[in-house]
Amino acid sequence: MPAVFDKKKVIRMKQKLSTKLERGNLLPTLLLMPAVAFVFCIIIIPMCYGLYVSFFSYKLGGELTAESFVGLKNYLRVFQDKTALRSIVNTIVFAVGCVAGDLLFGTIISILIYRRSQRISRVLRPFIIMPLLVAPVVASLMWAYLFDANGVIYWLLKFVGIGYNDFPGISGTQSAMLCCIIVHWWQSIPFVVIVLTAGLLSIPDELYEAAYCDGSNLFQTLWYVTLPLLRSVYITIFLISGVDTIKSMDIIYSLTKGGPNNATMTLNLYAYLQAFDYVDTSYSMTLAIVTMIVAMACCGIPYIRYMNKKQKEDAA
Repeated sequence: MPAVFDKKKVIRMKQKLSTKLERGNLLPTLLLMPAVAFVFCIIIIPMCYGLYVSFFSYKLGGELTAESFVGLKNYLRVFQDKTALRSIVNTIVFAVGCVAGDLLFGTIISILIYRRSQRISRVLRPFIIMPLLVAPVVASLMWAYLFDANGVIYWLLKFVGIGYNDFPGISGTQSAMLCCIIVHWWQSIPFVVIVLTAGLLSIPDELYEAAYCDGSNLFQTLWYVTLPLLRSVYITIFLISGVDTIKSMDIIYSLTKGGPNNATMTLNLYAYLQAFDYVDTSYSMTLAIVTMIVAMACCGIPYIRYMNKKQKEDAA
């Protein structure tokens, strides 16, 4: 017999659904579903497939078969590959240097702008954020001309007695990494300045007035009032800038292409070269997974620990 349509039951289900929506129990979940589906399709599925491919010996255009399964061989290969090991060290050095400079110079510039008058600040801010409008590849090519032996930088350095032999720039194994870090500073510090300036504007003026009344000087006010209140802002900048630096490839590729003598070879760049120059997709996926692990260890775990500690302090 065909199923009897229960009109009263449908009405009760509609009433329950409307009640949940009114209470707010179901509406947040429904609003989050498109974002969750987008993240799942764009991030989770490709990441899982990349992890799956890393357990095979797979070349671009080939097939994944039972015979091509190699297990953890690609991961063991990373520890036997001198270039891969050096790229891990270079990635960490590049990330630490970039993030440290971003926070240091970003803080100095933000405080200098904050202490100026509003009229001067309005003029300075558009010029400071201009590097954000330049593509990383274009910025790298521009700085490559600046680091040329006949470029502006060496024209300025000669006034302090530093020549090309003393500082060979992007062509020296000891100085190439510093040049890449400087280019990254030039492009990423404006973002830090914008975020820190917003944080400085959120600090009540009464706290500074109380500090001055207590006899605090500029450094003491900065150390005991400003920096503690910006701790959450610094943690957010550390997470965003750290992850962005670890996965950065365009600046180094355009400036040095990993040279000279692999002095600036990073994990992302090495994975790119393995995928498209050597057509070794499996090993490239393995290096990408290692990059994700390094990013999680350097940025993700400290951020999670900080948030857990903050939640415990707020609960107490």
